[in-house]
Amino acid sequence: MTYFAPKSEEEYKEYLDNLLIEYQFACFSEKLGDGCYRLANYHEAIKEDFITAAKIYKKSCDEMKYGHGCYRYGTFAFLGRGMEKNVNESTEYYERSCRYGYGKGCHNAAIACDNGEGCEKNIVKAIEYFTKGCNLNVVQSCLSLWSMYFRGRSDLPKNGQKAIEYTSKACDLLSFEGCSNAATMYRRGDLIEKNLTLAKQYQDKAIAVKKEAETPGVVFGEQHKNV
Repeated sequence: MTYFAPKSEEEYKEYLDNLLIEYQFACFSEKLGDGCYRLANYHEAIKEDFITAAKIYKKSCDEMKYGHGCYRYGTFAFLGRGMEKNVNESTEYYERSCRYGYGKGCHNAAIACDNGEGCEKNIVKAIEYFTKGCNLNVVQSCLSLWSMYFRGRSDLPKNGQKAIEYTSKACDLLSFEGCSNAATMYRRGDLIEKNLTLAKQYQDKAIAVKKEAETPGVVFGEQHKNV
């Protein structure tokens, strides 16, 4: 990947001005959800104009059905960034983000439903959203499902098969915790049949994931920021 390296402050300013024009055209003329998202992100990160950023994130969701834009607007509403804090609206936009295929929106919608934040507390919907998030490769959604089924709750019985399914999925997504959980379950026979062969396989993978993550200059299994 080639990175732009400005030689002067004037060249850097010209570069940013050109980016702004490009993003404005993509958003307002081409009506691209990604274009509006980038424009909103420009206002957020470069200009620190959160009010304008919030409006454009909302536009990318409402008009273009762009899931990442819905997610960002939901986060702005939750934090009260560029607008008044509104947890109900935040949850609504996380749910829309999920509906439009953005996994982190599913994860945050699940947390909202599980805690009753901005919506009625609903364990069934929480599991549904966590499952969608996991299927969209959000590691934390997979680990949340593992925790729910492994530990059990008053509103959800323990389920070893589901617990191993979701922690194994997290491992497939290069999560050290996911691999370690699976190794421990198979080694101890926690809620599933004891299997030392599989325990060793998952333990070896956990070690490999950890080693790769600690290699200088390598970004391995990087997780999204929930902000």
